[in-house]
Amino acid sequence: MAEHISYGNVLRAVGRLLDTEGALRVKLEEDPTYLTVSWLKDNGRWEHYAYRTDAGLEALLQLARSERGDGTAPGAQSWEERLRTLGQELDAEGIRLIEATVGRGLEVSGKLGDRTVRHVYSIDELEKRSMDRRAERRPSRPSRDPWWKRLLAK
Repeated sequence: MAEHISYGNVLRAVGRLLDTEGALRVKLEEDPTYLTVSWLKDNGRWEHYAYRTDAGLEALLQLARSERGDGTAPGAQSWEERLRTLGQELDAEGIRLIEATVGRGLEVSGKLGDRTVRHVYSIDELEKRSMDRRAERRPSRPSRDPWWKRLLAK
């Protein structure tokens, strides 16, 4: 994946697509050229899409950015939120994604330097981490004192 693009942003955009498609199960695979997204639809058929790791992902990110703030915040159980949280975890750990599948949670394999690492994130764990991050992003509550009281307190 391109160095300047974070997994948090990319996987959030992929998750938004999967929510739109009504995905039941998901598999992600990355190689140096493509990020391949596969999902099981409610009709029992698997769909697949491969994004080139340069222009294809950038176009996906542009689309996701244009849809932000449309009044539909993702729920904690959405693919958008789960995959964004997974992406943030990968970014924080410095892990380069090889594959992620839904099994006993999200089963992830990736590269950390020269080493292959595997981790299973339970859905509950991702939802908890997502809520923790949301709480960190919320601005602190403004004071309820009138402006002139706050001014005099300085």
